[in-house]
Amino acid sequence: MQDFLRLIVEADAQAFLFENVTSISHPRNKVVLDSFLTDAQAAGYSTLVQQVNAVHYGVPQSRHRLVVLGLKGGKPTPPIRTHSEVLPGELFALPPMTTGAALEPFADDRFFEAEEIVKG
Repeated sequence: MQDFLRLIVEADAQAFLFENVTSISHPRNKVVLDSFLTDAQAAGYSTLVQQVNAVHYGVPQSRHRLVVLGLKGGKPTPPIRTHSEVLPGELFALPPMTTGAALEPFADDRFFEAEEIVKG
C-alpha cells in the first residue's frame, strides 16, 4: 500500500481510488490501513473509506471490497450506485448485471477463436 501511495504522491495526482479486500479493515490488518490513511492525509489528500459491493456498480459479480477515495483540494463523495435490486431511494438504478448478460454481445462467430477450445 505504501508503494501505491508513493506513486500517487510522485505523480502529484489530484485524486486516487484504492481498492482491497474488506478484511484489510479487520483489527489484525487495520494498522496497515490506518497508516495508509494517515500518510495520504499528510500528503494533502482528504480520504473517504467505504465498503462496497461491485455488483452495485455494474460489475457482473458480487464482490465485496473496501475502497479508499482520495482527493486533493476537496472532500471525496461516495459513488452513486448504478445497479441495484429495487430499494427505496434507488428507483432508477439498473438491475444487477449477470455474467451471461455481460458476455452475450460476444457470443457470435466474430469472437470465436478455434485455438481457444480445450479438448479432453
